[in-house]
Amino acid sequence: MTVMISRRRALQSAAALAIATGIGGPARAQAGKNTYLIYATGADASTLDPHFSTDLRTRRVAMQIHETLVARGPDGKFVGVLAESWQTATDGVSWTFKLRKGVKFHDGSDFDAEAVRFSMERLKDPATGSPRRSMGEQIAALEVVDPLTVVIKTPRPYAALLAQLTMENLGIVSPAAAKKHGKDYGRSPAGTGPFKLAYWRPGERIRLDANGDYWGGKAQVRGLEFRVVPEDSARILVLLSGEAHLIDNITPAMLPRLEKAPNAQLITAMSQRTVYFGLNTKMAPFDNPKVRQALAHAIDTRALIKHVMNGKGDVSRSFIDPSILGLPPSMPYEYDPAKSKKLLEEAGFKDGVAFDFYHTLGIYLNDRAVSEAIQAQAAPAGFKISLKTVDFPTHLSMLRARDRAAAYMLSEGSPTADADVSLNLVMKTGGPSNYGNYSNPAVDALIEKQRTQLEPAARNATVAEALKTISEDVPLIPLFYSPQLFAAAKTVDGIAIKRNEFIDFNGARFV
Repeated sequence: MTVMISRRRALQSAAALAIATGIGGPARAQAGKNTYLIYATGADASTLDPHFSTDLRTRRVAMQIHETLVARGPDGKFVGVLAESWQTATDGVSWTFKLRKGVKFHDGSDFDAEAVRFSMERLKDPATGSPRRSMGEQIAALEVVDPLTVVIKTPRPYAALLAQLTMENLGIVSPAAAKKHGKDYGRSPAGTGPFKLAYWRPGERIRLDANGDYWGGKAQVRGLEFRVVPEDSARILVLLSGEAHLIDNITPAMLPRLEKAPNAQLITAMSQRTVYFGLNTKMAPFDNPKVRQALAHAIDTRALIKHVMNGKGDVSRSFIDPSILGLPPSMPYEYDPAKSKKLLEEAGFKDGVAFDFYHTLGIYLNDRAVSEAIQAQAAPAGFKISLKTVDFPTHLSMLRARDRAAAYMLSEGSPTADADVSLNLVMKTGGPSNYGNYSNPAVDALIEKQRTQLEPAARNATVAEALKTISEDVPLIPLFYSPQLFAAAKTVDGIAIKRNEFIDFNGARFV
């Protein structure tokens, strides 16, 4: 599903709302093709290398620069991007892709089959050091047939191959640029996308210029600027003051103000993202399953949505969104403080248990308010939670260490709209995003089984069984399925907000 931002009422003034940014800072300018579209967001990207992308903020920038072979269209079906067509052999392990002709990388080099081979092998090469190397593990071989034809072979039939190829981690990079810049490619990227890097001031802003040679047609704005504005209220102020054209993560409490603002439009879209309370199963006190179960019973997710989220979002039943098939019917943990306290006592914590909970600011919807509410909800059961606010890069660094945070706020989206990626990243033993050190051999076996099941009903049943077991083990506590709440200037039109949370700016324009 894609939500388009469009003008809801006639403009109040003939003056267009825009920013022409320069070294000295923002200055007013007439909106039009020579104007940069300013997007104020809660956190900076961590890299512009798609093979190292592990978070939403990074993907939203890196994939304006890079592209994949295929993507999902508005109806969820696969459509060609750098591949124009494809077919699979009867053995189910050989896929032939016909590539788009005449495409150039931002450095002027040609996109071709060798670039596809190089990109896939770069991702998989241990020397590259990609944290998402596993995204390419199902590609056993890649054969270059001719400059515009490649054959991808999997070790066995793989149900999620096309879905996997939509992932940013399988984005195509310029071989010439990657070889030239090596480990610094993330600072000097060259893809085939509609926008190319102008400059990056870490922690402040990223400027992208429109790619005049883009195969899909030149963008209707001069370029994009991603500005880092961590505070929720500050992002609203920069929009209403005309210093930004688009902002994200609107707090539900601010919705009435934005709805009344004469120069703003509110955009709401569902996502496939679950915000959750992560638990490190190898760190005390959450190495005890009864403590994990007790905490699950101590959090009232329905109250969070009603009172903290102002009704925005849906109650989570699993860490995978229900729009993706295979969801079990319900979470086995209802809010029950008495049961929670009893479980804590059985676990040996008669006087309660204290721990630190690490959360972000401006990354997830109402992240600080949700954290404070959970702190209050869990107290009667005996949980003494100390809240620790950290910036997102520090947060990720702590989680990747896997032994520094016993409890943390995180989320899992589904950029491929397929359960395979989330299961392998977050729940498989040793998974790249398995920051809670969760391990269950039965779940691992189910994850592997569903990969080879080409018949949808059988595969969905296997996924459902895996999710049910995961829910019973409580390596994390799903909090809510997150909506996407944006606001834009009424002078902006044509931005496509997709259910996988990617934002397509190529059709953006000022009106």
